[in-house]
Amino acid sequence: MLTGCAALAHVDAYSPALEPVWSTVADGYARGMCLHADAVWILDGRGTSAYQQTTGKRISRIDFPIPGGMWVGGFVPTIDGFVVALEHDHQHPIAAPLLMRVNDAGDVQWMCTLPAGDITYSSLEFVGGRLRPLRAPIRTWRLGLFSSALMTISGDAVLVVYSDNAIDMGYVVSLKTGEFRYHTQSAGHIMDVAALGGGEFLVGCWRSGVLPGEEKSSETHHYDRAGKIANRWPTCGAYVVGDDVRVIESANGDRPAHIARLQGGAGITRGDWLEGRSMSRPFICLDGLVCFVRYGLLHKVRELTVVDCLTLADAHDEQYMYQLDASSDSVYISWIRYTANVLEFELVRIEV
Repeated sequence: MLTGCAALAHVDAYSPALEPVWSTVADGYARGMCLHADAVWILDGRGTSAYQQTTGKRISRIDFPIPGGMWVGGFVPTIDGFVVALEHDHQHPIAAPLLMRVNDAGDVQWMCTLPAGDITYSSLEFVGGRLRPLRAPIRTWRLGLFSSALMTISGDAVLVVYSDNAIDMGYVVSLKTGEFRYHTQSAGHIMDVAALGGGEFLVGCWRSGVLPGEEKSSETHHYDRAGKIANRWPTCGAYVVGDDVRVIESANGDRPAHIARLQGGAGITRGDWLEGRSMSRPFICLDGLVCFVRYGLLHKVRELTVVDCLTLADAHDEQYMYQLDASSDSVYISWIRYTANVLEFELVRIEV
């Protein structure tokens, strides 16, 4: 069991019974972590380091070739390395985002500069005592303003989401050659993405309804290999992809959120109602049970029905919880809690 704190660049490893195994301080400011090639890889602003799973000893280091004024925003593992997403840093103005594929030896296999020069969004300005609409350019263009960095691989394509405070956009690039294929249609904020295989993706979009000419809405778009929207549904949330696609709704306009199943022809079948909005990412246990934390409760779901709820915390307390991992008989959940200006961290194991 691995946990990390980005601000402290500190990584701890635990056994399945939550007994401490090892602890280490990572290089630089930790920005991500994954298991790859039998090692723990910790991402920082300049590169990534590999640590032995059993001892925490650092065994290798890759420094990425990073242009001036940029740093690493996120990465996703491939069979033989990583796809790395670069963004402009806090001291420099917007720069065109850059993707690169790097193998485990640190060799760059391709680089791709992504288009970002003409992106604008609907906004308001105060003139002569009145508000009037205008088209404003983006002011920043980075990964993961609303959630952790959204990067995923589907077949021979990789998708990465960049964000401004007012608009998000997903870019799709060939995993083999680095050729830019398309970007998603601008539709407010991207809440989640999912790989469908074969170079196809689901992209969940949400609009707040506060900008001129904009209605509060949520949609899921199914992008085919060519970037065409093959289908769309009036819902979005966290996706559970298997033999079908279920959505743990988080943003559904003004309508209550449910556990939903996407059907052909833009149809939706909705099951049990869900309270609250913010939640952990859902995960699938070996017996097919879907678990997630929402509104202070661990939900256990089968099909479209909540079969059990376990209270973890006061739903109105200022806590931020997220799922870490699952085994055949347990789920592991961590949460960060702010009380009296003190940051508390807790990791728990729950048998399922």
